Amino acid sequence: MKNKVKSQIKLLHECGYSYREISKEVNYSVGQVWNIINSKPKPKKEKKPKVKQNYIPRDEMSPNRILSLKLGGFKGRSEKNSRVGKKTHSFTIQEVYEKFGTEPICYLTGEKIDLTDSKDYSLDHIVPKSKGGDNSLDNLGFLKSNVNYAKSDMTVDEFIQLCINVLEYNGYDVLNREETQDITA
Repeated sequence: MKNKVKSQIKLLHECGYSYREISKEVNYSVGQVWNIINSKPKPKKEKKPKVKQNYIPRDEMSPNRILSLKLGGFKGRSEKNSRVGKKTHSFTIQEVYEKFGTEPICYLTGEKIDLTDSKDYSLDHIVPKSKGGDNSLDNLGFLKSNVNYAKSDMTVDEFIQLCINVLEYNGYDVLNREETQDITA
């Protein structure tokens, strides 16, 4: 309907009618008639060619690149535990290698970490952010991914106690930390 009226307005204008006469004929304001007559067709926007990003699947990345991405996630968490915000600590990948070596182990299970397999490990806040931990190198630990998933936001002591409870419930005899310390002393 609008296109029909626009065509009629343009035709009347070409025939020499004034804006006021056209506005009475089509029941539009003079301003609307002026806008329709003087509007220029919008130029079609040229589509920018899509730039192919050099996407590299994680399993094809170097261990340094994988660790670098994981460190960015670890350090990039703000006080509200989101990925957005100011980084609260700064350390380099070299400092991580100096602390843990190039063949780190899971700090809870003692298993070797494969730095070439991004799904093999996670970087963990030893003291969880939800329990007052920070993003410092001292609070960083390597964990096997499944262990980190199980630990969630528990402290190490809370997680070990949970493991003890699970084992004892399932009939295993487990010495607690105090008994272990008495035996080794």
